[in-house]
Amino acid sequence: MQHVLQNYSYHLPLLISTREFSQLPSSPEPFRFQVAWTTHERFKKALQDHWPTGATIVPALKSLTNALTVWNKEVFGNRFQRKRKLWARIQGVQRKLNEDHNPYLRKLKMRLKGQLRIVLDQIETFWMQKSRFEAIRDRDRNTRYFHTSTIIHRKFNHIEILQNDGDQWFIDSNEVRSMVRNFFQGLYTEEQT
Repeated sequence: MQHVLQNYSYHLPLLISTREFSQLPSSPEPFRFQVAWTTHERFKKALQDHWPTGATIVPALKSLTNALTVWNKEVFGNRFQRKRKLWARIQGVQRKLNEDHNPYLRKLKMRLKGQLRIVLDQIETFWMQKSRFEAIRDRDRNTRYFHTSTIIHRKFNHIEILQNDGDQWFIDSNEVRSMVRNFFQGLYTEEQT
């Protein structure tokens, strides 16, 4: 008896055999292109170096995915770890700057902040891409992620309070609705010339 890999169910099917059978091959983690890679200064060169010339598309992509997996580990690295290291260095430089106003340290701090900004952008891109993968994978399944993202989306698409030209705030939903309707009616009404 052997458990078979789970597919779309929470149940694990059993494979029962009256004879000996070979071990089912384990499926490796699927390759996923990381959009954040495109922000790295050496990514374009890595693509050019690892794209095999003269190969058909399937072997070329397989070779490229293997190379990019290695490149991700060895060159791109862990962006969360880089964030922690950069943050610690910036704090150390700031402590030294509080003691002495060294122009070299000011330049170093600015350079480190620039690197941190890039890493933070990469982390944001990573989470955006990951949320899309989960949304695609889960589709319309009844998951906590789906419900939470729907609620967040709904809050972003809902106007709860508006201010008129006289700096007066309106909270009542009927007043807000009326203000919006009047604004767009005035905007799209033909003017008599």
